[in-house]
Amino acid sequence: MGSWPSVLVVNQTPYTWHFATQDKEYTRISAGCTTSYEEYWQNHRFIYFRYENHTWNSFSYEFSTSKVGTSIILRETHDRSKIQMHCTSDGGTRFCPNYGKLDEDEKQRQQEEEREQRIQSEVDRESELSRLKLSDATKRLREKQSFRHRKQHHERTKVLHQQIDVAAIKRDKVIDVEEKYGELLLKFQITEDTEKQQYQICDRIKTLQNELAVQYCREDNLSVRSTFEDDIRYNELSLTEKLSVLEASLQFIMHSNTEDAKDDKDQPLGWKKKYNFLLGLMEQLHATNPTVVKCILLNVLDKTSEISIQEIGTGEGKSCILAMFATILAIRGTKVDIVTSSPVLAHRDQEEWKSFFKMFGVTSSVVPPCYSSAYPPQGQEEHLQDIYRQQIVYGTVEVFAADTLKQEFEKRTTRDTRQFELVIVDEVDYMTLDNGVQVTFLSHESSGFRHVEQVLSNIWALISTCQPIEMLETGEIKWATRIQYFHKAVTAAVMGLETSDNFSANEILLPGVTLGFYTQEDIEIIHQAENGNEDQMSKALSEVMKKLGVSHQYDLLIIFEEVLENSAVFKCYSLKNKKAKCFQAREKQGDLNVEMLLLEGGLACEIMSEKLLIDATVSTIKSSIKYSDDLQTTEESNKFIVIPVFLKSYVENQLPVFAENALRAVEMSQGREYIIDSSPAAEKDVADSHDRQMYNAIIPVDFKASGVLEKNKKWGNGLQQFLELKHQLAISPLSNVTNYMSNLHYFKRYLNGGGIFGVSGTLGGKADREFLARHYKVNSYTVPAHRHKRVVELPVIQVTGGNHQWIQTICETSCKVAERGQVVLVICEDVKTADELHERIKSGGTFKAEQITLYTISEKHNIERETFYAGRIIIATNLGGRGTDIKVNESVNMCGGLFVLLTYFPHNLRVEEQIFGRTSRKGSPGMVQMVVNCDHLAPAYQGQSVEIMRQLRDDYEIKRIHDMERNELAVINLKEDLFSKFCKLLKDFDRHYTQIEKLDPTQMQINKIPNCFKHYRPKFDYQPAISALKDSWALWLTLHEEHINRHDDFGELEVDLVKTIEKTSGKLLQGESTHFYDHVKQAIVRTDLHYIKKSTSYGAYYYWKKVVDSDPHYRAVALYNQAYITINLGQGNYKTEAINLLEVAKKSIDVYISEVSNTMISGHLSVTGNKNQSTDNNFQSQMEARMSIFKSWMTYIDNALDKLKELEKSNSDAITEDCSVYTLSEEKNLIITNEMRTMYDYGLCVVFEVKKKPKFCIDALLCFILGLVQVLAGVLVCVMTFGTASQFGLGLISEGVSDMFNGIEGMRKGTFDWVSWAISKSISIGLSLITAGFSVIKKSVTSVFKVTKSLLNGSKSFSSVASDFIKSGKAIFTSFKGSVQSGLSCVSKEAFKSTSSTVLKQNFIYATKYAGQELVKQSVLTISSYVIDAALQGVLKKILQSKFKNVVTSSVKQNSKLEQTLVEFISLGIPKAALKKNNFKINEKYENQIKMSVGMLCEEIIPHLILDCTTAQDVISKLSEVCEAATDLMDKAKLSGVHKTAMLALKVAEYSVALSQILDAVPTEEIIQQKFVPKLLESVNELQKGMTKLNATADFDEHCWQQQHLCPYHS
Repeated sequence: MGSWPSVLVVNQTPYTWHFATQDKEYTRISAGCTTSYEEYWQNHRFIYFRYENHTWNSFSYEFSTSKVGTSIILRETHDRSKIQMHCTSDGGTRFCPNYGKLDEDEKQRQQEEEREQRIQSEVDRESELSRLKLSDATKRLREKQSFRHRKQHHERTKVLHQQIDVAAIKRDKVIDVEEKYGELLLKFQITEDTEKQQYQICDRIKTLQNELAVQYCREDNLSVRSTFEDDIRYNELSLTEKLSVLEASLQFIMHSNTEDAKDDKDQPLGWKKKYNFLLGLMEQLHATNPTVVKCILLNVLDKTSEISIQEIGTGEGKSCILAMFATILAIRGTKVDIVTSSPVLAHRDQEEWKSFFKMFGVTSSVVPPCYSSAYPPQGQEEHLQDIYRQQIVYGTVEVFAADTLKQEFEKRTTRDTRQFELVIVDEVDYMTLDNGVQVTFLSHESSGFRHVEQVLSNIWALISTCQPIEMLETGEIKWATRIQYFHKAVTAAVMGLETSDNFSANEILLPGVTLGFYTQEDIEIIHQAENGNEDQMSKALSEVMKKLGVSHQYDLLIIFEEVLENSAVFKCYSLKNKKAKCFQAREKQGDLNVEMLLLEGGLACEIMSEKLLIDATVSTIKSSIKYSDDLQTTEESNKFIVIPVFLKSYVENQLPVFAENALRAVEMSQGREYIIDSSPAAEKDVADSHDRQMYNAIIPVDFKASGVLEKNKKWGNGLQQFLELKHQLAISPLSNVTNYMSNLHYFKRYLNGGGIFGVSGTLGGKADREFLARHYKVNSYTVPAHRHKRVVELPVIQVTGGNHQWIQTICETSCKVAERGQVVLVICEDVKTADELHERIKSGGTFKAEQITLYTISEKHNIERETFYAGRIIIATNLGGRGTDIKVNESVNMCGGLFVLLTYFPHNLRVEEQIFGRTSRKGSPGMVQMVVNCDHLAPAYQGQSVEIMRQLRDDYEIKRIHDMERNELAVINLKEDLFSKFCKLLKDFDRHYTQIEKLDPTQMQINKIPNCFKHYRPKFDYQPAISALKDSWALWLTLHEEHINRHDDFGELEVDLVKTIEKTSGKLLQGESTHFYDHVKQAIVRTDLHYIKKSTSYGAYYYWKKVVDSDPHYRAVALYNQAYITINLGQGNYKTEAINLLEVAKKSIDVYISEVSNTMISGHLSVTGNKNQSTDNNFQSQMEARMSIFKSWMTYIDNALDKLKELEKSNSDAITEDCSVYTLSEEKNLIITNEMRTMYDYGLCVVFEVKKKPKFCIDALLCFILGLVQVLAGVLVCVMTFGTASQFGLGLISEGVSDMFNGIEGMRKGTFDWVSWAISKSISIGLSLITAGFSVIKKSVTSVFKVTKSLLNGSKSFSSVASDFIKSGKAIFTSFKGSVQSGLSCVSKEAFKSTSSTVLKQNFIYATKYAGQELVKQSVLTISSYVIDAALQGVLKKILQSKFKNVVTSSVKQNSKLEQTLVEFISLGIPKAALKKNNFKINEKYENQIKMSVGMLCEEIIPHLILDCTTAQDVISKLSEVCEAATDLMDKAKLSGVHKTAMLALKVAEYSVALSQILDAVPTEEIIQQKFVPKLLESVNELQKGMTKLNATADFDEHCWQQQHLCPYHS
């Protein structure tokens, strides 16, 4: 079975709990802690939970360990009223009272009472003080009344004076303003017209103000309409304020230097100059009239609140501006989404500003949140909804778009009720310009695509040996095919895969002997190498072929042309500076024109254009493919690549795409376009894993812009899989696109709400801004810098001489700058260059390793948290560019600041400015320089100056944006429209199903399954039907990709889409589909139901028959499942039918094995001869795991066949025993687990073993009946001890009920082992005695001896059972030392004497009620598994109450001696002083003595009673009567077969009187009165004598003093 499954126990409550299993004692788990334990692989495992110091279980839960990743979580409910226990594997949930909350409430209540008393006391005191204050206040009031009239007189006089003063002030104010206005005219030498001098002063001021505004607008090319009156609300100003504005305007305009102003033709309405004026005006007014400044500022802010995009210089505080703006919007009630360029920045900014948000009562969060490994999936969904309820949410556009698709397309409530109110986009140019056409989609892994992997591996085997090569004369990029010996390469180029008996490749070399290139002996060596062992002759062959130079090969080709009569013409090339140079110009043409690259050492290869190479690859692969409907015999599948027929259109359409992407995979390099790192799904497991390489995956890198690892991205159309084959990683499943959302359409959603706001340090030029205005309806503005940039840009260094010289120049420049006291930030284009540069500088010896920091993976490196000192070097990708804030200390700034060294020429100006913007931030100095490798430049840039290169780049950017609008955006819009149409069709399809039909039956209780799922019906279930429609849409989209890229008419595409989907819908509603995996999904749902209730088919058998009929070639799984269902139903000649099905299924598995072989062989061919590839890799492990799983499955089939044939021969019935699919491999790791998980996609839900159907077992029935007797014992203990021993008594009841169901289990299986069961039962009883506490020992032993003795007397091997139990007792007690808590309560004589028959009656009612509850609990768990009728519960409770009540009550009342002895025994160790104390606890030495006594009791008394044959013979004879009566009962009921066990409960109810008579045969009262009670009294007396030997007085007094003074809480 491999390693044991691990169960995670998570305590999310603030309280301590204890948990146990069937096999392990209770383990403490503190508040907020997590632990784990190993379990068995079983379907029925139990876990029990107790709260803190409770002695009873709060939870008892059954679960299955067949599901991987089980977590049991304890947490409080939302209102804290209950504790919730949740199991993640099966979703089960239980509740119990929140005992901790109840304790807290009680304490709070007491505190509240004390508080109320304090408050009342304070109220009384303050009331008295208030009374005294009121008396004093009354006296003072009387004194003030005499002055009131005089005060009123003064007020009236004051009003008259104010009216006179106002008139004077008003008159003086106008005069004052006129005087100041005249002084302004003189000061600024302004001559006013005579006519204007006649105006009122307010009109004169306004006229001059307007003239100044018009003059400013004309000089700065602003709109004349922009008079600024609205901007400053001029008409609302007072006369004095207008004069102040006029003076400020004159001050600003007359002293400003307009020539220094930057030309901003690109700014709408001269935005920058306009607001420069307003800002300058406010600066002039601030000292003289701050109130006006405030009004102007608020108005300006209100004017700029229109949706817009702002360019704010790097280092000017964009994050701060966004946070403040978002806070203002949130306070106004707007939900704000803040989109950042990477997850790193999203988490950083939210963490940095969340305290700021809290200051204003604004909530914030970030998506996606960081989940712990123990977080359940359901909890993740709820947590995500809670995140979207916050006022401000940070995240990337990919995450926001994905969550939107989940909510709208997959109908999940990820975003809760959040609308698209308003978005703020950080680095808006990156989102809209660089990645405007980026599409986010949810992966949809279509079933059946695994069959295509063999096609991909064969394509890769052909393509992987090819390499791109540049043609020297034309600069064209072509492909050099596999390099091999000259004659082999020529033959392959001419003949391809064809062979001829009349021609050998060696014949091409024969003219070389005549020409003197080599000798005849050399030819013989070549022949031997071909005909013999090539490995042995390879060295000799190599030596011969080395004689064949490039010119020799050319001559041989000329001869070969003549032999072919010029039907084939060769154009030859040689290699020069890694480029193909034409060997000799020839104009000759033939039927076949072949280009050959001739190399030294007798090697050569064919050169092909990309199109020719793709066509040749497609042709080769097509000739190797057979579809499943075209196979004549089974043997054909071994000669071809067999593909299911439903994939035919897909494969034939995609073959050219696959071949093209294989070439892309060859061109792409690790450390540039991608890296190899742990997959996102495995990140939480990889940290402590010893097999880290198994978690490796291809991770795309956005190396051109942000440098971010795109861990949630996978390339499509086979590119991801080709890269995995390239590096021999495990192949991931192919996926297709069923849904998508582009950045463009996501942002447009906000245009109907509050709109789009964005900021960036680099918005680009006019073309970029016009693009944003057209598509996002926003204006773009540039915000003036707060500080001038103190940056020095050094001349660009263009390095010739290759990669080595370029790296050397970068190292020398970096070292020189670091040595002079600066910090160097080296930005590399890709991870590979950064790693190489890091190693070169580190190995140079100039700098220590700690002085060099590598920043290429944000999760592993973080440079923003560190302050860098002089001499440090940071080597980064573009990850260190956009949005990164690098801190340096002051000494670095004194030496010139941060030095940014850019090592490549960026593809646009924005990326360059973002990188250079890392330095000279916030007024600090900085330096920048570019060092580029001329060999890496595009051909258009080579040999040009940097200025020309930048101009060419800008022109290219304008063209790129134009092309993006014309092509990519047009395609995206077309796809979005088609996707919307499909969503409408999907909604229309929903109408064919009722709400009940849309339910998922696998998530429902089996007894609540609706009728529509109980039988076969000619209509697909809803969930499989929806999945089939999505697959149909995805296939349609793939097949029409070329039409969409050509921008075909939407109307025609829409009509074709509607036709396809409606056709698919019609078939699904009739239960038909050409995609046989649609039938598999349908059958899986019904088989899952049958798995729960095997007596019902739920139509699964007929659905699997549909699978077989759909494509017989892939029938193995369907036949296997049909055999499983056939055996379970057990109808007719089911064994023969199952044998036939399994035999055919076994043969059909060869189809899958053939697929694995094809994939594995092709994968190995692609790396043959590559010394860098290890044979022990993930791809190899994956293929071996697949092969092993299929072979293991075949072993299960063989075993099932053998058992069925054996049972058929013996005419015995058969049943199935289910096993998880994960049992197909004992070894468990990530690769194997994933492979076994994919078996479910094939339809293999379960593997099974065949067992003989058991017959009814009388011994098991006896166990069931004796379980009832033990329930009686528990009731007896509860009544005898008047409730003080309820814990132990209830434990016996629970044990008894458990035994009853063990008996039922034995009856089901047909076997029962008395010996092992009796030993375990005796051990369990001994342990119960130890843990029950001293006060219950005597009562419990009476009942326990009765049960144990009866059980063992009924065993088949009496003496061995007794011997084993005696030997096991000591070890058991020893193992529990130190862990047992005493349960002794303070019991006085009065407590016993006051006991009445009423108390006995109440205890009995309580005990019997608990017994009934235990029966209900256990029966629900067991009956649900074995389908035993619930009527059994009522029968058992009725018998218990009617047959045992009088016996138990009378037995206790008649034993007054037992009562007296118990009182004396307990009182012996209790001092008189203790009677005055509450909660008295016995001392430690006395407690140890009790444990020793119990040990003696268990080791000597129990064996003695067991060997007392006086009662044994009587019990055995009575049990014989029980057996006979039970046999008669079963015969009358005719229940001899286990398959009719479900009727047992009903028959027991029917024969309840007979069962009562059976129970009467057990001598309960006789054993209690005559045997067990006297033996117990005798044992207690011996215990008393042993206790008197202690020096009780001294030891007891000493320990009492210690308990009272040192450890009063000792238990």
